[in-house]
Amino acid sequence: MNHTRDTYHRMLFKSAALFNWAVGLILVFAYNPLFKLLDMPPVESPLFLHLFALLVLMFGLGYYWISLDPAGERSLILLGCIAKGLVFLTFVAYFYFGQLSWRFLALVTGDLA
Repeated sequence: MNHTRDTYHRMLFKSAALFNWAVGLILVFAYNPLFKLLDMPPVESPLFLHLFALLVLMFGLGYYWISLDPAGERSLILLGCIAKGLVFLTFVAYFYFGQLSWRFLALVTGDLA
C-alpha cells in the first residue's frame, strides 16, 4: 500500500472512530436533548438505547484499531462495512414506515461514510 493511500485509510478510520464515540456518548448521556432536536419521542426506559450505544462505542474502538494498521485488519473492515450498512438500512426502514424523523435519518447517513 502506498504512503498516501495508507495515510488516507488511517484518517478515514480515525474519523469513523471519533464519529462512533461521539454518537455513543451522546446516546448514553444526552439522548433526551438529541431526541427532542430530532423530533423523536422521549424514551421511557433507556436500557436498549444504552445497549445500542455501547455497541456503537465498541465499533468505534474497532475503527480505531483498524486505523493503526488498515492493511492488516481486513476482517474488521468487512465487519464494519456490513454493520454500518445494516444500521443504515434499519433506519431507512423505520423512516419508511413512519417511525423515524427525516432529521434522524439525515444524521444516520454519516454511517455510509
